[in-house]
Amino acid sequence: MLFTAGLLPSFTYKYAAQNSFRRTIVILFATSRREAACHSLISITLPYLHCMTDQTTYIDTHDDKAKSDRPLKPALLRGWKRVCPNCGSGPILSGYLKVHDTCSVCSEEFYHQRADDGPSYVTILIAGHLLGPMMLIAFEMFRPDPIVLSLVFILFFVALALFLLPRIKGAFIALQWAKRMHGFSGKSGETVAK
Repeated sequence: MLFTAGLLPSFTYKYAAQNSFRRTIVILFATSRREAACHSLISITLPYLHCMTDQTTYIDTHDDKAKSDRPLKPALLRGWKRVCPNCGSGPILSGYLKVHDTCSVCSEEFYHQRADDGPSYVTILIAGHLLGPMMLIAFEMFRPDPIVLSLVFILFFVALALFLLPRIKGAFIALQWAKRMHGFSGKSGETVAK
């Protein structure tokens, strides 16, 4: 973002926004009537900006967060298997879709997970994209009665959705755990099984 208000000496103010991206605002002072506008702009932005000099080192916390993420692929595979993404042995789900508050083996807390409607949307997306072309192929090849075709594929869709839903919910919880989202910030005695 660049604001210019004149042509004379420049002052650079740099600040880090909450999303860890660095932005630079350069304000050039003018000696004419624009000077008042520059001073009012500085008085508005100065409390929100941190003045940086050439001796100041830049700190970008975005890279530090990426390094602190847990391994994603093993966590997703454990979530797909519906076991704890931390230890790989305790179950995540206590019923069909009910999530345990904590892991029975490693005591990892799951009560703050926020899978919500995501697993159901992804389940419908996957099942619909698999069954749509299959329905078209079956109709073109065998020309069954439309009611028979609909009933067979409705049953197949329901069976596929019931199979996928708990596994995708486990993968959603494991993704949140791996990315340290929604309270999965970790503990001092954290153990990640390979």
